[in-house]
Amino acid sequence: MIYTSYFASPKIRGLDSDTLVSVARTEPKGYAGKKVAFFAPSWKLIDIWKVKKDWPLYTKIYTRDYLAHIDVSQAGTKFQNKVLLCWENLAKPGEHCHRELIASWLQSNGFAVEEL
Repeated sequence: MIYTSYFASPKIRGLDSDTLVSVARTEPKGYAGKKVAFFAPSWKLIDIWKVKKDWPLYTKIYTRDYLAHIDVSQAGTKFQNKVLLCWENLAKPGEHCHRELIASWLQSNGFAVEEL
């Protein structure tokens, strides 16, 4: 199982830092987990969602420019029993995050993914 969550989630408190993997452009102060830069969207892409609120365009660009260039089998295997982290709390209405796209991409390729 691969997990996704956000940095401030109480569900990740107490987890070993070896299981935490940031897929974000930045991390909170004191973050002790790993970072995987190739999943982190550019600031320009982040603005497409945060400023323009164009999730369909964000999805198209992120899929084309990021996910299409990553070996899904290798990524899915590498992140087994890990928690992929970013900033957004997806429980908030209308909120989106690229980790949704990562999770969907992994799931569509046979990997089990759960949001914590």
